[in-house]
Amino acid sequence: MNGIKKILCPVEFTEEPNNRLIQWALKIAKTTGGELLLINVVAGYKEYSKIASYEHFLITINDIAKYNMADLLKSEQFNEISVTGKVVHGPVAQTILEVAKEEKVDLIVIGTHGRAGVEKFLFGSVAQKVVQHSEVPVLTLKP
Repeated sequence: MNGIKKILCPVEFTEEPNNRLIQWALKIAKTTGGELLLINVVAGYKEYSKIASYEHFLITINDIAKYNMADLLKSEQFNEISVTGKVVHGPVAQTILEVAKEEKVDLIVIGTHGRAGVEKFLFGSVAQKVVQHSEVPVLTLKP
């Protein structure tokens, strides 16, 4: 575990399961002396592109994500480690993998909750795609 210097932890601001995910990422960061990178991926929402206020919609979603990230980073739980947060845009799994490569992370900690049923069959699981294509180890956690 000593080789883990940078941990990537994708978070969502739609549900509460982030707490368990973040706690595990924090434990690993504290144990290894590593730094934690939290990201929130704002998907492209192409299905909304025909809406007249599409640009306003994306600006609003982006502003909310940035506000939520800033609020999360203020938490006292991060006082003992180096932590940064980013809001990024694009297809979720692909963007997580790109950030992992760009930031040279050593580990990805990701939740397995999300799509189910037909939606999962059609689009796949983000965690599954990350596990299959990641160049670094991936720790998956149920909420």
